[in-house]
Amino acid sequence: MIDKTNVTSKIAIAHLRSGEIETYEEQGPPRGISGQWMDVRSDVGLMHGLLSITGAHKSLWNYYNPVSFIFERHLEAGKTLPFEAILLPNPCVLRDRAAKLLRKFVYDGGILITEARFGLKNENAHLYEKPLMEGLLDVKYDHTEVIDSEIRISSLNAKAVGFRDIIDPNGNNVIASFDDGNPAIIEKNIGKGKVIYAAFSLFLSILRDDNKELVNLIKKHIPEPEFKITNSKETEMSVLNGDKTILYVMNHSEVAQSPIIKLPKKYKGAKDILNGSSHAVSEGSLFIELKGSEVKVLALE
Repeated sequence: MIDKTNVTSKIAIAHLRSGEIETYEEQGPPRGISGQWMDVRSDVGLMHGLLSITGAHKSLWNYYNPVSFIFERHLEAGKTLPFEAILLPNPCVLRDRAAKLLRKFVYDGGILITEARFGLKNENAHLYEKPLMEGLLDVKYDHTEVIDSEIRISSLNAKAVGFRDIIDPNGNNVIASFDDGNPAIIEKNIGKGKVIYAAFSLFLSILRDDNKELVNLIKKHIPEPEFKITNSKETEMSVLNGDKTILYVMNHSEVAQSPIIKLPKKYKGAKDILNGSSHAVSEGSLFIELKGSEVKVLALE
């Protein structure tokens, strides 16, 4: 039963290794002198790429199951991207061909959520004469600045950290602004899809506990998942598709959990492959009990 299934993700997070390396190079190597750049602002240097990836994953954790990771080779191969939405953290280094593929992805109906410094540099880390964000979003780029502490976006009860692009929206739909009046988040419809562009380090900012509205903003603009877990932050789920839909459900805590799994109403029950027990589905909700550290493998019926 399981060997005829596979993991099919509708959402991907892009890990751009070149941008990660370049952000580190901009900061320079670690220094042992007290008060130097490494110790003060590693969030916009050495750790910026990894922290941004972490923030993107946090925004989807226990909401989309599963999520794929894609890399530069996927954006540069010229092939169709088989996703409904892509989250693109730290997009400062981007080939022109990758930007064109992303535009086609959006034009064909995809959703792209990205952030500050989109396409500032090419694959050789040389600044474009005009950053690729201008071609993608029809905005006018002025400059990028490092946010010294934080800048508020009161309409979202959020604080921006990291980098900030100063832009002229050029008639685009500004869905949130910084408190100083500059555009913070833009929504751009292209063909059948759309781009949500944050003019700041969106995914780094999501790591802040008081920025929950930024996570809600992302969830608002991506398709609602068919399968999701509620009522338990300690339970993880992965979905496999094939002749049967299989749910791997894992309790990461040592304490019993009672997760509720939301799923399409066509499913009427679930059978545990490991012990043969059956579970009823009521109006699109599957109720299960998990002991501490327990795993269930459920075949939906």
